[in-house]
Order: sequence, then C-alpha cells, then structure tokens
Amino acid sequence: MQKIFKIEGSIEEYVEKGRKYQFPPPPFECCHNCNKMVHFKKHGFYDRYSIVETFCGYVVCRRYICPLCNRTISYLPSFCLPGFTYGVKEIWRCLKVENQNL
Repeated sequence: MQKIFKIEGSIEEYVEKGRKYQFPPPPFECCHNCNKMVHFKKHGFYDRYSIVETFCGYVVCRRYICPLCNRTISYLPSFCLPGFTYGVKEIWRCLKVENQNL
C-alpha cells in the first residue's frame, strides 16, 4: 500500500536530503491487511524513479511495516503518484495538450 505525504520545502531539497529527510513518524492506524490497530515500525527505504517539473531521477521513499502481519506501507512524497513515473502536473500538461489537438 502506498500513502502520500506533503513535503516541506522544494523537490530539490527533498532529493538533496534523501534518507536524512524528516519523514512522517510511523503511523498508528488500522493495518490494511490484518485490520488491527497497530503502531507501524520503520522498515527502511527504497528508490523510485520520478519525472517532475524540475527533477528527473531517483527519489527516496520511506517504508513502514506492520509488527503483526509483516505487510508494508510506503510513504511517497506529494509530487509522486502511486503507479506512475510522471508527476501530476506533467500528466495534466500532456492531457491538456492532447485535448487541444482534438
């Protein structure tokens, strides 16, 4: 499962800080897999390729794990979309241009 969190500052600052960025604290919520209220634990990072207005490259995403069922959730920065390489503005720009050509 992927959740989006709002970044503080610019995309460049987020990328520059990388794993040292001040990510949201582990959530206390209902696990999407076991349906129990749990305090998720930090579970590392992964890199994800992203193309946004001022940046093209890999960004760091934070992972958390449920201590009961070991399923993970990922926190994506607000400029990323789950399942897409391009950011919201880039997708919107392409749709807008394509729509004008019809």
